[in-house]
Amino acid sequence: MNLFETELNRLRGMPEGPIDEGLLTGNMVIKSAEDHDVIIRRAMEALRVVDETILSDWKHFPTLEQWSAILPHWFIDACGPERSKEESLAWLKWFRSLPLPQQGEAMRESKWSLNAWTYWFQPAQRNWYWGRQLGSDGEHFMVELWCIDWPCATDSFSWLVRAAGAEACAAE
Repeated sequence: MNLFETELNRLRGMPEGPIDEGLLTGNMVIKSAEDHDVIIRRAMEALRVVDETILSDWKHFPTLEQWSAILPHWFIDACGPERSKEESLAWLKWFRSLPLPQQGEAMRESKWSLNAWTYWFQPAQRNWYWGRQLGSDGEHFMVELWCIDWPCATDSFSWLVRAAGAEACAAE
């Protein structure tokens, strides 16, 4: 069973087995005044669509139009607009001109385009998988990710939960 299948089984509520050998765990702290269960349900819904789609045709990654048609509307609506190459270069120039603390803030506040987000779900790019929900303290809750490497590029996870209603998300 590959990692997409393993994750899909967990997302469908099948009994959880041990972490796959060779994977690392990383905990993500999610801040939200919203109902945590709604955020988790939405994030899992989008990931189920991703996994089911990838597994249905491993050789052909969906186009942007196909993703737009199959991902949940709440997620599509939360995504930022697609940028042209020129717009991307101008944004990057602006971003690099910011002091380092403001770069982090700009990244946390920016909306990801659908194309930027789905890029990280190509099988060769994917480096994290949903592990399990961990504890909550009321304002924060945690999700364990299963990571291929650490440090792990988890920005696509952060955008997913922000699009689902979270205020912020960061590695523990």
